[in-house]
Amino acid sequence: MKRIIGLAILAVLVFAGCESVGNVFNPIVGSWESSVLGVDRVIEYRGNGDYNQTDSILGVGTTTNGTWTSNKTTIATTSDTNTEVHSYSFNSDKSQMTLSQNGLSRTYDRQ
Repeated sequence: MKRIIGLAILAVLVFAGCESVGNVFNPIVGSWESSVLGVDRVIEYRGNGDYNQTDSILGVGTTTNGTWTSNKTTIATTSDTNTEVHSYSFNSDKSQMTLSQNGLSRTYDRQ
């Protein structure tokens, strides 16, 4: 009986933690920040497939919300107004991510 209860508790913990475990193995998930020519950008990729991106200049900004998906080489973001596909890469410790599109690149620092 104790063995069955122990297995049941283990199963609950495993299934309850599936999203968290998936997030640990997906290095895209998290908050990323970049500043280029006075334009600050913060992107948060959530493990549930949602994202938000805030662009600001001198503290005044706009926020875009939507969904994201990725494969081994690209990340696609979809908002109400458009869909963008970027190639992505990480530095060796995954503390920086570079997004590239149409020959332009922007590097983000993990927050």
